[in-house]
Amino acid sequence: MKTHTSRFIDLIAVGITFALAICITPLLPGCGTTGAAPGSTNSVAYITPDRVEKVAALGAFGAVLAQPDKREAFVAAHRGLDALIASERWDITAASAAFSQSGGIEITSDEGKLMLGAAPLFVDAFLPGSVDLKQSAYARAVIIGTNRGLLMALGSTTHSVPSRGPAGVDPAAVLQLSILKAQAQQSRTRH
Repeated sequence: MKTHTSRFIDLIAVGITFALAICITPLLPGCGTTGAAPGSTNSVAYITPDRVEKVAALGAFGAVLAQPDKREAFVAAHRGLDALIASERWDITAASAAFSQSGGIEITSDEGKLMLGAAPLFVDAFLPGSVDLKQSAYARAVIIGTNRGLLMALGSTTHSVPSRGPAGVDPAAVLQLSILKAQAQQSRTRH
């Protein structure tokens, strides 16, 4: 039978082991924090340019469908982004200017939010952290992703007599939206 002193020593040993485990685990490869993406303000998750591109496409697609009255502004934004892509100019300020007519300084979806104002930023809805969009890789991802989302949405709204489902919804747009959502969800990477 253990004495009170030996139980106390066992308790201290367990406490020290637990404290060491908490302090050392984040330093081990594959455990705890693993390093941040360049420009990330949080070191727990790695928000990749691929993730930003897919969320940008989803957000832009949704913005066009939600605001059909701004179609011409979105067409102008698409043309501006096309010009940036053709010249391989990955400038987030120029991309923001392309959206100025549509009032789209912020592109939001269930997966995240792109803020294209004075301090361009991507805030992920699932991975903790945010990314500064001034970096070339992330600016490229925003430009290509939003352009792809705009093109998909504008293409789905160009029919003179759009096909409508029972609830008055274009089934092609619903399918494209579900594809974009699935792609964005699959891009949630944790390291």
